[in-house]
Amino acid sequence: MDLDDVPWYPPDMTPEPSTATPRRHRHRWESRQTDDGVAEVCMLCWRTRDAESSRRSRNNRKRGGSDELAVARLLGGRKVGQLNLPWDVEVAGYARLQCKQLDVWPPLMCKAHREKGHCNSADPTCVLGLLDAIPPAPELRGVTLADTPGPGRRTRRLVIFYLDEYAGWHGRPLREAADDGSSGEGPALPPPTSP
Repeated sequence: MDLDDVPWYPPDMTPEPSTATPRRHRHRWESRQTDDGVAEVCMLCWRTRDAESSRRSRNNRKRGGSDELAVARLLGGRKVGQLNLPWDVEVAGYARLQCKQLDVWPPLMCKAHREKGHCNSADPTCVLGLLDAIPPAPELRGVTLADTPGPGRRTRRLVIFYLDEYAGWHGRPLREAADDGSSGEGPALPPPTSP
């Protein structure tokens, strides 16, 4: 067998084009004399560098990447946040998760969800918007939220799924619940006994 005979992709899989938006350019910072003194200016777009916001962005990017890696390691999945998909961690054949580690957790539902039933922004800011941004598939869709409790304290993490999708994986089938006479809410409690 020659390498020319080996297909690049398996017959049942075709490559999909990337949904990532290309970067305009990477800034090339140089020191220049301005009216306010010496400042760093991008030589491509003439934007002045803000050191505080640059540091904050870099720290947030590192914090988000480390949270994705921690979730992937806990669940035995892989980190795919760098691929610019709507999810950050993929557990093969089981779940696709969007990870958020924030000082203040996002609300469960935003104003657009309450009024229209869906988020209309390209960058959702509520948990339901993050869940809805992940396209439906056989895998579970979920959002993980983590807080930053400070030095010496353990990070707390929550996972949020839609209950119907979670029950499809872990619940009893509806027919089985109906056959045994239960409502699917768990075992019936015995009647109380009087003393």
